[in-house]
Amino acid sequence: MNKSLTSLFAAAATIAGISSSYASAPVISALPDIIVGDQENNYAGTDNNYFVFTNAFLFDSYASDADTTVSSLLWSFDQDTATPAAPATWYTVNGKNPIYNTTAGQAGDPAGTAHLLPGASDLRSVSAYASFRDVVYSPGSGPLTASFPNSNQVNSHAAGRLLTFWASDQQNVTSDTVLVKTVDGAFDVKSDVDGVVYENDDLFTSSNGWIATKPTATTYESCAFVSTSGGELRGTVLPAPAAINYHRAAGWIESPHAVGDPSNLHLTYGEVGSKFVRAKFFLYTFGSVTSNGNVNTIPNLRLRITTRYSFGMMADLNHHSVTYPANVSPYADDFTPSTNAALPSVYRVDMDPPETLPYIVSNPDETLQRGFEAFSPGYEPDQNGTIAMTESSIGTYPAKDTSTTSALIKTYTGADLDVTAAGQSTKFTEIPHGPTLATSTQSVYNGSTLSSSIGGGVPAGHFAATFASGVMSLSTVGVPDNTIGIAEVDFNNAALADGDADHRNRVRLDPDKQYIVSFRTTSTVLPTNQSWLRFRARSCAFAWNYRLEADGAWLFDTDGDRNTNGDLTRNAHLMAQQFAPTTTPKWYHVLVNTSLDSDIRADVAGSTATKFPDLAAQPGTGQGAATVSPVSRRDLYVGVDILDSITGHYYSASYTDPGEKGQMSIDRIEIRSYNKVTD
Repeated sequence: MNKSLTSLFAAAATIAGISSSYASAPVISALPDIIVGDQENNYAGTDNNYFVFTNAFLFDSYASDADTTVSSLLWSFDQDTATPAAPATWYTVNGKNPIYNTTAGQAGDPAGTAHLLPGASDLRSVSAYASFRDVVYSPGSGPLTASFPNSNQVNSHAAGRLLTFWASDQQNVTSDTVLVKTVDGAFDVKSDVDGVVYENDDLFTSSNGWIATKPTATTYESCAFVSTSGGELRGTVLPAPAAINYHRAAGWIESPHAVGDPSNLHLTYGEVGSKFVRAKFFLYTFGSVTSNGNVNTIPNLRLRITTRYSFGMMADLNHHSVTYPANVSPYADDFTPSTNAALPSVYRVDMDPPETLPYIVSNPDETLQRGFEAFSPGYEPDQNGTIAMTESSIGTYPAKDTSTTSALIKTYTGADLDVTAAGQSTKFTEIPHGPTLATSTQSVYNGSTLSSSIGGGVPAGHFAATFASGVMSLSTVGVPDNTIGIAEVDFNNAALADGDADHRNRVRLDPDKQYIVSFRTTSTVLPTNQSWLRFRARSCAFAWNYRLEADGAWLFDTDGDRNTNGDLTRNAHLMAQQFAPTTTPKWYHVLVNTSLDSDIRADVAGSTATKFPDLAAQPGTGQGAATVSPVSRRDLYVGVDILDSITGHYYSASYTDPGEKGQMSIDRIEIRSYNKVTD
């Protein structure tokens, strides 16, 4: 909508004893229009009618002043009258009422004199972020408890009301007018976003704000900032002796910043609101040396968006593995990083941040961190070389609606979730803790049933993978406290009723698309004892992987003291526990980007078929594959894991509880397809 801009050179000579004509007025840059919805607060099919948009935008991001720090500006607002007639106040901002809620009132004060010193009406005195509440639909402090408003009210609130915001440096004021709507069944939306708006765009001139992730005490990996053309962050892995089965990882991650830090070096939850987050990584590779006849020794790649490791989205792009059969390797090779520093590959990771967690609502300065690593597993001792990042961006775009059927392309329910049926895949691993890592042992059990195994039967009662009444349940509750227990389930796409012999109805990754895989989940384990959970989607066998990590309740509690020794770690645990599943169904969303994104092959000119000669030739959505192996390497599979680690409680003298135990139950998985969001 059109924005209005008004400036007042107030009678500051009276207030400050100097002529205000020498002071610069604040400038407001296009505040966003707002939709206040209730969809993000509707759980388990219940319409809560909770119309509050928390932390819709950061005041400081939309203001500037040549001679005043933006964080010291005073903010207030007015409401215009509405048609048809309605209660005087529809919206509060940060719990404050408008100074004027009639057009006549504003008309009587066109220069905004009442906003010069708003006093108790100052919005920023409550928060640096603007939070909107529809006090007609959601009065008081909670959801609407009375009957839902009549249709006239619904229609008028959906049409919206004009709010005029004023910023004051106590000598001058500036205003900007926005439209605020309340829409039942919608998500909260900030309208200044069409595609992705990048809050942070790092062209590296130093490693400031990023931390090297190379483990210490090894000579097989290294990290460095290199000031070449524009600068870049590098992660390098070297060949490792096969005898030690050494996993190598080297890269960089953004440092978290303390709550209350107004630095613009990070993307905060207050800036995100209810939107989705996207991170872009500009990467190229060099320095790999062929050895032992292995023609592809480039390290694999790991990318992430995380919040203090409490939860986050991870992409593992295993573009090469000596374990791949001949019908996988050529397709995975298609998304290997560019070798041209001037034309790096661009990879994307998207995330649906859990903005309604109580801790995050109370601490909107919590940040989202980007990270990347060159990664080589122990069974790939020949892998070597450098992955270099020349640029990275992180920003937001409007959340996709995951409640409608319009984008729904596949649903797993009933027998689709039967992990005990033939064709489904389960795997269980136990690693009892020995006196040293070298004396620890590992047992791996594979099979479609718990009785099938490698190296002996699964220990009785340690794991459970069951299916009953349409619910898949996975558990490591019986794994001993001194043992790492890993339970994995992969749901076999082929087991679904595709409806035709050549699998035309399979979910497949296509160019210019993005996907959301949603898991409806409960747990019988308390969030304060839940272990590490993973929700996954993969393609090209296990070469193209996106997963949502929900870290364990006490993942970093190495000394068993419940982290009374530091707020940073204690708050990380608190967020992880609030993110964990409960007995009330909760949706977990895995955002998947296509493996046929043309930007991955920025160094190759031409069409998708030219950039991805093997992968693009595989059957896509709706295409038959009668002459191809039972799968297309563009098929999308889903799965979940439990990683039951050894917490510090086991080693604590005051150990009084079982520490972390893993359990999840899933009764529905949905996959949706959308056009790629532009950036």
